Order: sequence, then C-alpha cells, then structure tokens
Amino acid sequence: MHKRVASAILAASLLAACGGCGQDGGETPPPGPPPGPPTALSAQGLWTGTGGARQVTGLVLGDGRYYFFYGTSGTAAPSLAGVVQGTGAVDEQGRFRSNDGLDFDAMGLGLTSVVVMSNSLGTRQFLQGFVMYPLAISFGFDLQYDPDFEARPSLSAVAGTYAATAVTLQGRDQATLVASATGALTASDARGCQISGQLAPRSDGNVFDASLLYGPSPCRLPGMAFSGVAYWRASSRTLWVTGVNSGRTQALSFVGS
Repeated sequence: MHKRVASAILAASLLAACGGCGQDGGETPPPGPPPGPPTALSAQGLWTGTGGARQVTGLVLGDGRYYFFYGTSGTAAPSLAGVVQGTGAVDEQGRFRSNDGLDFDAMGLGLTSVVVMSNSLGTRQFLQGFVMYPLAISFGFDLQYDPDFEARPSLSAVAGTYAATAVTLQGRDQATLVASATGALTASDARGCQISGQLAPRSDGNVFDASLLYGPSPCRLPGMAFSGVAYWRASSRTLWVTGVNSGRTQALSFVGS
C-alpha cells in the first residue's frame, strides 16, 4: 500500500511539472476531499460470555453506564451471584475503561471497588479484558456482542410472572416477580418482603430503565429505592433487573424466567 501511495504522489508531481503532459492542454483535476476520521469504537450493546469461571450478561448503554450480571447458567434460570456496575468510556487507545466500577457480590465478598479495562474491543463484535480488584487480584472476561440488543424493547412482551432470585449484598432470596403490560413491577420474596417497581423502554437498544422500591420490614433494606436497567431475552423468556441506590452502597437485582 505504501508503494501505491508513493507512486501516486510521484505521478502527480511529474504531471504538475510538465503542465499536464499527454492531456491535450487539459488541467489536472483538483484533489478529492480528504478521508474522514476512522469510525470511533463503541462498547455500547449487549455482551454475553464468561468472566473467570462465571457466565456474564453485560449491558453497556449509550451514556457509558454498564451493568454486568454474573453467575452460573442453568436450564431453568441462571444463578445470579452479583453485578458489576459503573460508568466507562473508550480511551484514545481504543480500550473501554472504567475507574469507578463496583462489584456487588451476593456470595459473601460484599462491595468492592474495581477497575474495568478492555484490552480488545470490536464495535458490535467482541469485548475482552479484565476486572482489577485490590491487592492486584484480577480476572479476565471474554464477551461477544449479542444482536438481541437490536430488538425493540416491548412491555407487552415482558408481561408475565417469573420465578426469580432476588440478590443483594445481604444474600439471595427466592421470589415471585410479576411484570405488567404497563411496565409495573411487583415482587414478593421468601421472607415475606413486598417490592414494587417500574420499567420504561429505552431508545438506545433492547433495554428498559428500571426503578425498584423495597417495602417495609421484613425486607432486607426497608424503604430503600434503587434505579438501574432491565433486559428481557425472548428466546429463553428470562428477565434481568438491577438497580443501585443513590449512594451506590447497595444493589438489588433479579433474574427470573
């Protein structure tokens, strides 16, 4: 390619020097417009794959917010162990990076600050990298873009009753989650806790904005409100919902089918 560019420059120089030789006195046509900038990389989308030994379902929104659900896969419903949440952007080296990540782990590790960094990113192709924990602990993730992100979010499609798991830093509870065609969410867990919420379709992918509100005792976090996202996979009829509180000290997540 360098040889072709060099040859083109040399030919243009010779042509200018001889005043348009061999063109019957015609003028050299003006150069075309310069090439535009390369297409910017983007991490926006739905990403599925593995992170360490765990299955990962990740959502990256257009504003840079991300929510990575992790756990183990199952035939009836995935087993949710926690959520990594934060805000990131693609840097000058073409890597998706987040310095404000938080891992809300329901399996006993609690809340941990993390750095998320991709070492390889292909827009709507792949997202590969690692999550760094304190004390130089890290695990890698290998995610592929899922075109289900391009479906239109539909409240009527989500409507139904789900056998779910409610996940917080305090533990996991079996729950029944009900979504209505108007976007209303209600849930009751094995402790007798009542939870309410609302879904609203987003315009930047197959994602819903989600709000959740714990009821009074015996709820694990009485009266606490959460905001986040939800994703519904039609092929497996699986609903993922997660939200964090205003101080980002607690998270409430559901996965049900």
